[in-house]
Amino acid sequence: MIFSKRLLSLLLTLAFVASCSFGTKDKDESKGESALQLSRFLKVNTRTLRAEGSTSLQVAKDIQFQLLVCLKDPTGVRNLNAKSVTISGIQGPLTTDASGCVTWNETRTINYAKLINCSEITRTLAIPSEGANITLKYSLDPTTATFIDLTKAGAVGCQKAAQETLEKNDVTSKLILDEVRMSIKVAATLERRSDTKFQEYQMEFSSCIYAKRTEAPIKNRKVEVTIQNPETSEKIKTIIDTNHKGCFKNRIKAIYEQHNYSHWMNANFSARILDGVLKDEVVATTILLNPWDNDLVDARFGKAEENPIKKTNQFQIDGVMYILIGNNVDNFKVNNHLNLTIAKTYQIVLSPRVDRGHRFNTQRYSRLDRGKFKLKFMLLAPNHAEMEINETNFDQFTYITGAEKEVEVINGTINTLIDLPIKVADLPRLALRTVSIFKLEPIDENIGLRSKVVTGFFKAKIPWIKTNVMSNEALNDNNNDSAVSRYTPEKHNSTTTKVNNNILEGKIDSVDFFDVENMGTVEKSEEDVRGTQFKNYVDYLFENINYFTEQRAFASKFKASALDIYVSQRKAKNKNFEYLDIEDAQKLLNTRKLENRLIYIAKQQYKTGKINLLSGGQTTEQRNSFKASICTLALGKSKTHEPAMFGGDRPTYDFKRCIKDPSLYMDLEVKRHVDKIVSSTPKYSNGFNFAVGSRFSIYKGSSETEYTSIRSGIDAAIKIPFGEFFGLGVRLFDVSKGINYNDYENETFGDDVSESKSIGIEKFVLDVEANYNHCLLLKSKGYKNARTRSRSTSYGTSYQGRKIKSFGGKDYYFCSRPYKDTLEESWYYLQSFTSGASYFRDSFGPTEIKLIKVIRGYKNYLKFRSVLRDETKHLLYMDSTGLETPDKKIYDNWKHLVDNETREQLNEDDKGEFIEMVIDNAEGSLPGTIE
Repeated sequence: MIFSKRLLSLLLTLAFVASCSFGTKDKDESKGESALQLSRFLKVNTRTLRAEGSTSLQVAKDIQFQLLVCLKDPTGVRNLNAKSVTISGIQGPLTTDASGCVTWNETRTINYAKLINCSEITRTLAIPSEGANITLKYSLDPTTATFIDLTKAGAVGCQKAAQETLEKNDVTSKLILDEVRMSIKVAATLERRSDTKFQEYQMEFSSCIYAKRTEAPIKNRKVEVTIQNPETSEKIKTIIDTNHKGCFKNRIKAIYEQHNYSHWMNANFSARILDGVLKDEVVATTILLNPWDNDLVDARFGKAEENPIKKTNQFQIDGVMYILIGNNVDNFKVNNHLNLTIAKTYQIVLSPRVDRGHRFNTQRYSRLDRGKFKLKFMLLAPNHAEMEINETNFDQFTYITGAEKEVEVINGTINTLIDLPIKVADLPRLALRTVSIFKLEPIDENIGLRSKVVTGFFKAKIPWIKTNVMSNEALNDNNNDSAVSRYTPEKHNSTTTKVNNNILEGKIDSVDFFDVENMGTVEKSEEDVRGTQFKNYVDYLFENINYFTEQRAFASKFKASALDIYVSQRKAKNKNFEYLDIEDAQKLLNTRKLENRLIYIAKQQYKTGKINLLSGGQTTEQRNSFKASICTLALGKSKTHEPAMFGGDRPTYDFKRCIKDPSLYMDLEVKRHVDKIVSSTPKYSNGFNFAVGSRFSIYKGSSETEYTSIRSGIDAAIKIPFGEFFGLGVRLFDVSKGINYNDYENETFGDDVSESKSIGIEKFVLDVEANYNHCLLLKSKGYKNARTRSRSTSYGTSYQGRKIKSFGGKDYYFCSRPYKDTLEESWYYLQSFTSGASYFRDSFGPTEIKLIKVIRGYKNYLKFRSVLRDETKHLLYMDSTGLETPDKKIYDNWKHLVDNETREQLNEDDKGEFIEMVIDNAEGSLPGTIE
């Protein structure tokens, strides 16, 4: 029991000692912690540290935090002022102040490549002399310069992010680009021209750049601004400096397609920092450019309305003024069949505008700026009574002439001279109402400016006129201009040659320009088809305007030479006509150097008007040698000589008479056929007129006259020729002397009705230099043979020679080689006219029956004038010469010019076309022949 009490007492003593020992140990271990407490822990200040070498206005690189910790003794016994302090991770000696506080600096670098720069920090603060320490926990964020004491209850440290690193071109990049403000300062920096694709303008832009994390402006830094426009393939770079607010402003020049429709171009705007901590960092945005409407906007801040009508610019023509200046004689031309083409010079004045389509802020129509363009102009004559040309009747018009010229717009106006070559045979068509078609187009079709085609009326007889033109939608509808609608003759089963010939003859087949039957995918609307055909036809004419003008105005329809045409014509009308080549003619006439003789005869006949058959030589026989050869052929060799009274033989009476005057036995005609034209020079032109009419009078009355006349003296008159046109004379003065007595009494009642019309005549005279075949025609003629006598008795005796045909009834024709010579030839334009002031009639309409003719050659003119004067006075008044054409006579006289196979296939309609061809090209004369 005692042992138990001792044991128990021992155990209790050991336990007490142990517990005291453990308590002392715990107290010693917690002595440092419990000895120090935080009274304050805060951020005193922050300071921004700049990049090396930068100014105080540059972007921050580091943020320096000044932190303050104040300590206290929980027992209140110890004094903690002036105590040396150590903080883990912080260098340098630290000492508490009188309040027991200590301060130190920590620097944190801003990493602009990270979304989060915040960091949580744990440090141990110790006072070695006191053997005390304390743990500090806090967070620092240099981006926002924030400090958080994490030892406080509920304090939240740094926020984590899924993506801590920014990509180079992320929208939320390291930089912030403020709204890019833009405006157009100069609409055109270069000379305003409408014939260029691009126009240059000057735009001003401005914006500001900030650092993303600090929202601090990027001040006084060099920035490279790049504007890239994919639509114009333009990339503009410029280097500018930001100001103290991080903003910049500059002006640049940019281009745009001035003739495109108004729309927004998407361009990329980027800014790259060239120096500082953010060097090579880029921020970008999309800008919308609409220089057509003077509108530029940052895509982040809205977008304007889109253009509802997306059509490029087009010429707009409201009217055309043309003034007839006169004849350009330098461009008068004659072809090998002596078809004359004159050139009329017109002054064309128009003020085109630009139709810019739908616009939001600017005018739709604007004046055309300076530039060079191509103006095309053609005339078409109606075949019937058509007025305006359109898609319903375009195939009822005939192409007359056209021209194209490069023109220049100055001060918004085109003022130019255009020569229109016109075949003289087409002048009757131009005397009536014709239609004109103008086309204005850019020389470079890639500039984007659409051409414009307008139609109007052309009145050739009016020297000055300003006409409003009409814009046909079918001619200017680009929607039809596709691979399907551009139906050219090459794609048709007709050949191009046939199509072109049809156009030149005014026999247009609309199917040649759009054959809807062969295009199953095309909508078969009659209106659309005709409109497409009309457009394609006019386009085809304009594309080949020089070809059609050349063929219509200059080329001859006849394929045969002038000599062949004449010979064929004579043979067709006279079965006794015989054409001899020069070798056969020399043998037949038994002469030499016949070609030279023919050239000489022709030249002398042109100079003197007489046919000179004399030869060179000393004796009379030598000079009459060629006459003798011709007379021998005319009479026959057996009739040139007869037995002489005293032996031998002598020339017959007819032979001697023939040599003296060959015209008694034959008709001689000198003709010239053009082989090749060398040149043609206008000589002069004039105009005159004559009147022809009919008069019907009925008179009734009585008369009583008593007359006594005594006249004596002289009567002398001198007459001068009134030109070669009428062959009349005018009494220049008259001297007479006489005595006359006259008593007269008359009473008359009656009616007088007369009708007349005047004919205006214009004469063109040209010197035509050409290689001519000079020819001589020996025509058979009946003559009285003096050797053959017949006797008859009827109240006396008479002798009458029997008529004999010279040359055995044949006509011989032979020509020289082509020889260059210059001859004068005349063309006459005749037109009847009455007052044009009538409101009832259409004076210029194609249904107006008028006498309108073109005649070549003075002899042919005299024949025509003679017919009008002597035989058709009443018909002239009725103008039936303009209404009817002697078709059968023309066809019978000219059908030999068509080959036999073609002639057999001609039907009545074909005959009409052939007759029209002859009328249009013969000009009342044998083609290429001068008589």
